[in-house]
Amino acid sequence: SDVYKRQYQRRVRGWTKKNIHPGKILSTSQEVEVQVLDVDINKRRISLGLKQCQENPWQKFKDNHPISSILEGEVKNITELGLFVGVSDDLDGMVHLTCLLYTSDAADEL
Repeated sequence: SDVYKRQYQRRVRGWTKKNIHPGKILSTSQEVEVQVLDVDINKRRISLGLKQCQENPWQKFKDNHPISSILEGEVKNITELGLFVGVSDDLDGMVHLTCLLYTSDAADEL
């Protein structure tokens, strides 16, 4: 039905990436664990959540890397504000421009 097609073609929001097409992370006939988020009897609609049943990578990172931890990672992007560094398979962190160098002229040196 048209309603089903519209629902299926909606994007899925994971913990780390926005607007992922469901077909990129799931396949038909695949069994998944989901959480019931809402039931609308009038619209005959059940809202389910996939990410709610998965470990939150942000919390996992926080638990494993206390403040002042030193990490190594790959520079993923360079912007006017600083660097984005891959700190895990799913997460990037930002190094602000003011944190790149210890000199007072950090912006001029870049």
